Formats: sequence, structure tokens, C-alpha cells
Amino acid sequence: MQRMWSKIKKTKTCWLWIGSLPQGYGRFKENGKSWPAHRYVWTKLKGPIPESVCLLHKCDVRNCVRPKHLFLGSRADNNADMMRKKRNRQPKGEQHHRAKLTNSDIIAIRKDTRRQIDIAADYGVKQHIVSRIKRRKIWRHI
Repeated sequence: MQRMWSKIKKTKTCWLWIGSLPQGYGRFKENGKSWPAHRYVWTKLKGPIPESVCLLHKCDVRNCVRPKHLFLGSRADNNADMMRKKRNRQPKGEQHHRAKLTNSDIIAIRKDTRRQIDIAADYGVKQHIVSRIKRRKIWRHI
């Protein structure tokens, strides 16, 4: 338990997980098993979570592990919570965390008349990405 507490920073409102944070959610490893941090803390402080039950955040802070900010619910509850809070929308274009191109790059790529393989090399992407951009299969909002 001491190792768990060393990964939590208590603030006035949330208990923030400061350990591993893939996709913004905490992860904790114990005895070779990897846990979502909020589920691990809940289990240690409040008891087991029934199988196929979700653990939802009231505060919407992904790395918050404070049991007071968490509640149990079904997959349907989790989806309804996501929709109600408008967290179901993926960022588009350059706002996406994995974007390699900017909006101005897209405009320039569409205007560029060179071979797609040459354009791709200039922008550090694969040729099929340039093709999809030019055919407006991706980055359609630009």
C-alpha cells in the first residue's frame, strides 16, 4: 500500500495519480498484474469491483483516484455519462494528439502537383496518406 500512496498527490479536490499515465489514465503494476490506477485504489480502499462493472469518474479527471469521486456503473451508464458530458468526440486534424500535419500542410498538400511519393517524403508521411488527403478521405474538415 505504501507504494500505491507514493504515486498519489492529494489536492484540495482530487487525488491525482502521478505514476504511469498512458492515455491520461493511471496504471499500477502489482505482482505482475497491471491495473487501471482508479480501479486498484478503489479495490484497496473500498473492496472488490464486481466483474463487468465500470468505475466512473464524477470529476472527469482521468488520473483522479479519489474514491469519493468514483462510482460504480454498467457499461450503459458509462456510455450515457460520456455522451451527457460530450466526451465522445475525437479531436480532429491538428488538434489530435497523434497528428503529424497541420491544417496549412493539408492545404499545401492538396495544391501540390508533384508526385505523391515526393510530397510524402517532404512531410514525413507515407504516400497513401497523401493520396487519402488529396481524395478527401481524411482531413475532410479542411
